[in-house]
Amino acid sequence: MQLTPIDRSDIPVSLITFGKELMQHYGLRINGQAFQLAELELYFHSDKHPDRSVHKHERQQMKGAWYFHRRGERYLSGPRKGLDLTFGDKEQKEYFGVLIRAIKSVDADQYIYGPSLTVDFILEQTKRSMLQLEEEPAEQNKLLTLVKLDNPIETPIYEAPRRGLNK
Repeated sequence: MQLTPIDRSDIPVSLITFGKELMQHYGLRINGQAFQLAELELYFHSDKHPDRSVHKHERQQMKGAWYFHRRGERYLSGPRKGLDLTFGDKEQKEYFGVLIRAIKSVDADQYIYGPSLTVDFILEQTKRSMLQLEEEPAEQNKLLTLVKLDNPIETPIYEAPRRGLNK
């Protein structure tokens, strides 16, 4: 996965660039079906860029891993579920998660909106548990894979600040 690294001298701008690049050049393959990353939310925490909304789970310090949201070591359920693709750095003590908020089928008229509904859809399509899906890196997992697109998506991408986080 060759994404532009985060520029630590300007983290907010760098996160916007990173998110746009991810949305335009990558997609998901869920049990063989192609999906566009339709909506993402980025979370980055370091000593120089503290973000109290980051879970700070050790998986968020990994690069290219799946992280299903949890409280402690217990996976969240109901409307609190979420799935991040992680790009952190343990040596730099950085936690970086990209929450997948919505996906859009490439081949069908199907749009799954909301982090919890996206997780439900992925679990239903793969017939796997959160733990099972986390076991393989995002680019090697046969049932849930991050894939580089042959043709970048030329759709407008909008950015907005996060609002209403309950922490």
